[in-house]
Amino acid sequence: MNQMQTKPTLFSILKQAFQNAIKVIWKICKIMIPVYILVELLKYMNILPAIGAFLAPIMGIFGLPGETAITLILANTINIYAGIATLGSLTLTTKQITILAVMITTSHSLFLETTILHGIHVPRSLQLILRIGMMILLGLIMNWVWRVS
Repeated sequence: MNQMQTKPTLFSILKQAFQNAIKVIWKICKIMIPVYILVELLKYMNILPAIGAFLAPIMGIFGLPGETAITLILANTINIYAGIATLGSLTLTTKQITILAVMITTSHSLFLETTILHGIHVPRSLQLILRIGMMILLGLIMNWVWRVS
């Protein structure tokens, strides 16, 4: 028997794409909304400013306020979207957002991605040294270049 395959219609393709997009948006929102609320609560309870003051000397070498350490920690431990969710609670300059974005894209989701790459025999220690090292190096270089230009 010869079965004819029906060609999908434009409507069915768009409907499937929309359904897939809603699923992805929902997954991202399940991460971003609770993180945003948590950061807002930390700010409201004056914990975020205390963390920021404590970490300001370290983050200052990158030209970033201390509070952005939360962004880097969440992006590296949970995923990039958790880090991005914190940005809504912070007041940052263009320079700071740019430096932070480069640092996050260089090093994020460390637990998940090191596990995946370990599966293809890339040593975790090498991955962590390279990714965190490059994040630090790029943050330092960008801050330095931005200052001298």
